[in-house]
Amino acid sequence: MNTTTETLTDSEVQAEYSKIQELHKVEVKLGFDSSGWIDLRCIAADTGRLHKDLMKRVRSRFQAVDFWNPEDEIGGRKNAPTSTRPYKVFSEEYETSQGDLRPTYSLNKAACYYLLMGMTGKKTEAIHDAYVQAFEAMDTLLKRISEAQLSSLQSQMQTAGTNMKLAQKELVDIYSDCCIRDVYMSHARNAAFKTAYPVQKDFFALLRHIKWIGLKNKPIQSAVQKGYVRATSVEKRGKNGKSYTQQNTYITSEGQEYLSFRVQKMIELKPEVVKLLERDKKTKGWSQERIDAFTDMGII
Repeated sequence: MNTTTETLTDSEVQAEYSKIQELHKVEVKLGFDSSGWIDLRCIAADTGRLHKDLMKRVRSRFQAVDFWNPEDEIGGRKNAPTSTRPYKVFSEEYETSQGDLRPTYSLNKAACYYLLMGMTGKKTEAIHDAYVQAFEAMDTLLKRISEAQLSSLQSQMQTAGTNMKLAQKELVDIYSDCCIRDVYMSHARNAAFKTAYPVQKDFFALLRHIKWIGLKNKPIQSAVQKGYVRATSVEKRGKNGKSYTQQNTYITSEGQEYLSFRVQKMIELKPEVVKLLERDKKTKGWSQERIDAFTDMGII
């Protein structure tokens, strides 16, 4: 950050920022590291691509060290992943119109350019120059602000609820679709989680409680539609030589990110999961319809 003799008031900076958005039609926001960042949802809207497809593209295009946590540099965390690459990606969440929290990414200038380089199409070509100009205008604006002004401006922008917000989400792993057992083993490295859910069947019960899977661990359609789980079929051969189809449920990369933000919430849900496990003992062998009916009547 350069500090110069030129001083801009907070209102002047806000006006300059608004001018950047209006002129270039690009929503560049102020990042935690005091540089310009852009939300992947904006890129999806501008390029006409599906957000979920761009999420997959980001995971495949960037390396683990590119998924940056500000604490690694600002907090001086030891043994933090380092990269000589200029790309930085934050994992964040946004609230849908239905009130659900879904994952997305924010990209710095270099990561944004790198992502756009691998995309073709008239819309992508049309917005590329606008993105370059918007980021350059943002860099120029930030060089005219002192550190004290920047801190004050960030606070004001958050209070005002503008799109120029701090990207402060924790670093999360880059996920690929996994079976429920593997997801459980990943979370079991957390001592508090392992204490709450010491065995896999407890985790399966948790997923039933939050309505991701049903009886026989089959995915529930509402969770499938949200992109959290998916069903898979595998052809296998039994000991008698006959082939059969094995049905499995996988938690998607989106589902794993959703859970990664809610480890403490999952731990807090343990009493409700215990009730579900106790109900399972009473209703062993019952059909789902019978269980639902008795639950509605308050019998179980």
